[in-house]
Amino acid sequence: MDSTILIPVLITSLIWIIISIIVYVVSKKRTEHILRASNEKLEQAHTEFTNKLETLLYKKNEALREAYNNGFLDAETKKGLSIQIIPWKEEVNSSTLFKNKKSIKVGYKHQLFSNGMPCFEPHITVVEDINLDQLNEEHVHRVFDNLELVMNTIPNTGHIAVKVLGSGKDMAQSILKLAKKKRA
Repeated sequence: MDSTILIPVLITSLIWIIISIIVYVVSKKRTEHILRASNEKLEQAHTEFTNKLETLLYKKNEALREAYNNGFLDAETKKGLSIQIIPWKEEVNSSTLFKNKKSIKVGYKHQLFSNGMPCFEPHITVVEDINLDQLNEEHVHRVFDNLELVMNTIPNTGHIAVKVLGSGKDMAQSILKLAKKKRA
């Protein structure tokens, strides 16, 4: 090719390369500057947002703490819990033909109240349990008297059963003596 054409083409190409490098460098600096500016704006917005969030959370925390303290103080001043304790006793009489059995339980009953209203069922605590067994001598004598009367009125036996068993009164006395010996 001709050097007259080749030199202007090379010079023009070189100029365009230099211009494109200059445009590239300038645009890169401008882009970096824009990115840096937007990052600074984002950091500033993030800092402002964080400060506002901390302020809001602090205010909310203070409001919750104040509400808790007010509720706690109200509960302390209006304590309505009380315990009622009263003496308690229970008597149980169970009598059979020959024995009188009496049982006495002594203790106290306590119940929890909230503002005068019962919270649970009353609880009974038994402190002492007393049992008393007593042989009913009158009934024993009456039973053996009736037995003797029945045996005497049965025909064909006469006094045979009485001779074998002895007198009903004697038998009642011996049973009462045995019961007294067992107690002692």
